[in-house]
Amino acid sequence: MAANVYPLVKDAMQDFMALQLESLKGEIGALWGEMNGLRGEVKAEIHGLRGEVKAEIQGLPRSIDAVSLARRLST
Repeated sequence: MAANVYPLVKDAMQDFMALQLESLKGEIGALWGEMNGLRGEVKAEIHGLRGEVKAEIQGLPRSIDAVSLARRLST
């Protein structure tokens, strides 16, 4: 009798674990999708910030020239 119980318990545990693994597989897939979406948002934000910094850097020579001119005119 005890010999018959072991295979039944083993099969029940395997079935249970298989269901849990499938569930986890689906959740992991959903998380990957979320991560990819967030990665796209972060990349877009970085691209926008890069453009802003580049514009600021390109404007620095004009700002420096304006300060230099103002100093020359004030002396």
